[in-house]
Amino acid sequence: MGFLSDNFVSVFFVNAMEFFRNLIGIADPAWSLAIAIIIFTVIIRILLLPLDIFNRKQAVKLYSIQGKLSGLKERYKDPRVLNEKTRELYKKAKYKPLAGCLPMLLQMFIFFAFFGALAAIANAEQIAKVYDLNNAVQTGQSAHLQGWLWVHNFWQPDSGLAQVMPDINGLKATVTGLTNASQATIDALKNNIHNFNPDVLTTVQSIANTTDGSKYLPILQAVAKEYPGVANGWFILPVVSVVIMALQIWLSGKQNPATQGKQNKIMMFIMPAIFLIVGVTSNSAFAFYWLVSSIIGIAAYLILAAVIKMKKPEDDEEGVPVVLTGGKAAITMAKGDYSVSHSESSPDEKITRGVNPAGGKRRRKKGKRAH
Repeated sequence: MGFLSDNFVSVFFVNAMEFFRNLIGIADPAWSLAIAIIIFTVIIRILLLPLDIFNRKQAVKLYSIQGKLSGLKERYKDPRVLNEKTRELYKKAKYKPLAGCLPMLLQMFIFFAFFGALAAIANAEQIAKVYDLNNAVQTGQSAHLQGWLWVHNFWQPDSGLAQVMPDINGLKATVTGLTNASQATIDALKNNIHNFNPDVLTTVQSIANTTDGSKYLPILQAVAKEYPGVANGWFILPVVSVVIMALQIWLSGKQNPATQGKQNKIMMFIMPAIFLIVGVTSNSAFAFYWLVSSIIGIAAYLILAAVIKMKKPEDDEEGVPVVLTGGKAAITMAKGDYSVSHSESSPDEKITRGVNPAGGKRRRKKGKRAH
């Protein structure tokens, strides 16, 4: 877990989710945590709503000045002059380009805090489960796991490649992570996690520290007898969450045409791929959180997009109108008076007004059809 779990934010998240688990009062630890994740995520999204509204308004401002930005790029070829004029335009439009990074940075901060908190909870629950299974094996009872929907062990990844229980190396890593955790994390866990206390941790530590794993082997054999050849999950949580995440990025580009381009397309493929790897290798609780967060995020985005709508792009400073075709903003400044603007999504020509460099009057001239 390291610093991701041993910081005051993650400890606060642990205590908050355990508060909701106790408030819900469901005995099943997996379902109690799943419902607590939903409640806590909704509360966080509500608290972040003012920031989401601000971010949406900034996107509207950026879209409204696309025509002016295009005109600046055509008139000023010197990068220094262009940057200065762009800053002046941003200031006049009250658009803050760096402000758009704040929601993303905050979302990443919450992402890592949730990752650390849920890793700590999952590790503590896993140790408590090993302790219970050890007692069951010692007394001749069946090694039954209380599953969650299609996932047999909520504290293991929802993956067709993951085992129902961790191997000896995975158990050692879990024990090491908790024994090296800060006292604040330990206190938060032992006060809330069912059947988790120093005696439980000591017992499981002795099971994990055998060089040949002989004390852990009977537990694995008992579990394998109950779940012969069964994987822990079917990749459902990680795959669905990244699909929704890709949909959210796509909708963002569609609703905010100013963000379209190669960068948005790269984000649409790279970010879901990264989160797919994280979801497949992390515990199911975290994959479930990311699914819930993505669903709530896309719902909030659609609501804000309906309430705070895009404005029509303004003409540039020389009066050249911006041509909108297929959701994209295109503008052409010609050496003469007129030029034809052509978009990939529409072969029809668009006649735009230009400015006579000699200072003469504007005149209309029909452009030839583009082939």
